[in-house]
Amino acid sequence: MNSLVVEYGTPSLSKCFRMVCIAFGFSLLSTNNINQIYFGVNYNHLRRHSTELQLDGQFGRMYNNVQLMGRFNFASDIPMSLRVIGSHSTINHFKQSFLFSDNSTPALNKQTETFGKIKLALPFMTQHKAEFGIGVGQIADKYMQSSTIDLSNIHYSSNHYLLLGGSVLFKRNSLNSIQYATKGVSQQILAQIFTGSNKYLPYETNNQNSSLEQISWMQLHFKDQRYLPLRGKFILGTHVEGYYSSRDFAQNYTATMMQAGTFTPTPSTIFTYNTTFRANQYLAAGLKPIYTFNPYLQLRLEAYAFVPIRPILPNSDGKAYYGRPLSTMAHLEELSLVGRFSSFVISAYLHNNSSSPRNVSVGISMGWYMFNNRFIEQ
Repeated sequence: MNSLVVEYGTPSLSKCFRMVCIAFGFSLLSTNNINQIYFGVNYNHLRRHSTELQLDGQFGRMYNNVQLMGRFNFASDIPMSLRVIGSHSTINHFKQSFLFSDNSTPALNKQTETFGKIKLALPFMTQHKAEFGIGVGQIADKYMQSSTIDLSNIHYSSNHYLLLGGSVLFKRNSLNSIQYATKGVSQQILAQIFTGSNKYLPYETNNQNSSLEQISWMQLHFKDQRYLPLRGKFILGTHVEGYYSSRDFAQNYTATMMQAGTFTPTPSTIFTYNTTFRANQYLAAGLKPIYTFNPYLQLRLEAYAFVPIRPILPNSDGKAYYGRPLSTMAHLEELSLVGRFSSFVISAYLHNNSSSPRNVSVGISMGWYMFNNRFIEQ
């Protein structure tokens, strides 16, 4: 029989045949062309050691992904789960888009990644989980060296990474929603290490300036979010985040920034490419005053400060270098009216940040801003 079910918090048309369910629908509809179509096929085999197999994907102008995942839960003295993940995705970054933006503009840069991972999860302390992962992946970054787009003369340089990586994650999450939460706490400490190669291909057709180098680095990411009830219908959310990466610079500034750590604290910033909020080491913090009209409707004001520990700057040759430590601070603010229901969310927002203080972006969206698994996690 047909029914309306929730896949990633988004309404989808689903049909189930015993242990197999098929779902299809929109995961995100937005006025700034960040529109996503979702499909999923899910198989569950419930016995003492349960098995779940899932094939799903999202398709849109900015983000496309197909992922196959198997989860195996073991009913042992210490409950454990093993996930095996295979994923392929592409991400297209455009210039900052506004309400009903133009579909004809080419992407400033593009990222394609294909990877396989194995993750083992088990309980840690009373309310946390620990997850250990290992995987291998290919990442290709294609980019324009200039932010000025000439439609008659478009050239992309590229970097191709072949990487082996491992990760350790400690996480606690009691939030009442994956986005626009109003209750609970989320904490995570993520440590990752990578080694592999980086092949650089400039846009010149003869590739005389191409290069191949070996790379290795480690990175740490800490994030803490929590929501505190105040008097009446007021809630105060807090956000603290720190990121450190020992990664060296790539062959040019653009390639370096595409692989730098990214600060994306609000749903509307997940799909944006803004070098102001990218760095190899940074600290960030924010406050989120929230007024809840009722369990379904809320007004949120979010304000964040972002401080690169060592800001990455371009020199006259297009290479990257570190600026003076703690010499810059960026900020972003977002005001949103959110309707959050059991099966979907709708929001209208105003967004402003220090990289373009005179340009306030306006947007309306229905659904959840989401990625599937990434090889280099944030």
